[in-house]
Amino acid sequence: MSLEQLKLALQRDSQEATPASVVQTLLTELSVTEKIELHTYLTDDEMARLVQVLPQLELPKGIDLDHLLIRYFKDLLNEVSDSVPNSMFDEIMRVYGLYPHSLSAVSICITLIRSRTLNEEQVNRLKEQPDEKHIPKELFILEMEQQAQQGHPLNGDQVSELLRLKAFDFLKTALEHDWIGADAMALFVKPAGREENRKHKEALYQLAQKRL
Repeated sequence: MSLEQLKLALQRDSQEATPASVVQTLLTELSVTEKIELHTYLTDDEMARLVQVLPQLELPKGIDLDHLLIRYFKDLLNEVSDSVPNSMFDEIMRVYGLYPHSLSAVSICITLIRSRTLNEEQVNRLKEQPDEKHIPKELFILEMEQQAQQGHPLNGDQVSELLRLKAFDFLKTALEHDWIGADAMALFVKPAGREENRKHKEALYQLAQKRL
């Protein structure tokens, strides 16, 4: 019965919104299975309402924050086509700001960067977020891709940084599209037998040899 009550509580509009304390109680009263699978039971609108009050809640044991956020972000991304509306981006940044260490919050930012649907202002806002190793990596790859597409080959320092970041897939693409400057080609060397990421580096070395 608590699940039905929770769904009803989350369906109320903003003028009659159920207090967070009531939502908290209803969440606590869910069965073990309902807590674990909560993200599968709620409609898009119910999930959106729950996410709105999340900062005021202490999720009971069994309810996974990342499961909720992944579902919520998936609902948002379903509306994205060629660009990300500023209102949607604002909401994603709001949630990311609340949960910057959440794997799902980081994942949605990476997905947006890789989708190449963000405008310049949105990319700059991502750069201003708390330093987190995965997002800066993707932003750097995006910057290098844009530079190369504008006809400016990647130099040695940039390739060295990409190697340090283990951006092997992008480096493969860069080699295939002749985006690597001549002075940087020497950085693709044959790896030692037990070197870290040997297979990736060997593949890049072999590809680089074919481009010389």
